[in-house]
Amino acid sequence: ETAIALCCHNPAAVAAGQPIPPLSERGLPRTDPTISDPAVLEQLRRAAQDPDAVVRHLAGYTLGNVGGPDAVEQLRVMLSDGNRMAQANAANGLARNGSVDGVPTLIQLLTTSLKPFQFDPDSMLPKIEGGLDPSQKYEPTSEEIRQAEAKFHIEESQIARNCLKAVEELWPQIGADERTELRSVIGQMKDEFFSPNVRQQAGELLKSIE
Repeated sequence: ETAIALCCHNPAAVAAGQPIPPLSERGLPRTDPTISDPAVLEQLRRAAQDPDAVVRHLAGYTLGNVGGPDAVEQLRVMLSDGNRMAQANAANGLARNGSVDGVPTLIQLLTTSLKPFQFDPDSMLPKIEGGLDPSQKYEPTSEEIRQAEAKFHIEESQIARNCLKAVEELWPQIGADERTELRSVIGQMKDEFFSPNVRQQAGELLKSIE
């Protein structure tokens, strides 16, 4: 079972339809991390670079909650991670800390979330030293395809919901050009995203930012 931990915003998040308070009223950006133990912070830094994508995206989630200049810098680095979950947690973690540096990544993640599911047979190949064995042709079972599609829908829905929430909270700080891009992709999500809950969230957000 794949662990999913995307950056969820705190319970005191602004109620729907209410204006977003200024960064200073939200205590942002944080000048000090919520964890001061250097050993723990070093473990988080290493986890953010772990070969296992699950470890990296969990580290991104944690760094977003820890805050502070070092965590924010590590989150900026994670924006270029090859894993969508890690990228999403990095962009959401930056948003949680009042930074717009992840906005281009939010736009990219929201745009690509509209792509339909496609099974990747290479993901099922056995791993050997130096990478995947290209000599083996893998034929997935219908159950494997079904499970992969279900996992895809769960993860992409979570990514989309959290990215939309990040956009909502950052909206007052987002520049004009990026606002135009976001309105366009959010409008597409309102009409085309596979999950009705995400379509509803996109529609509500679109009304509040138009």
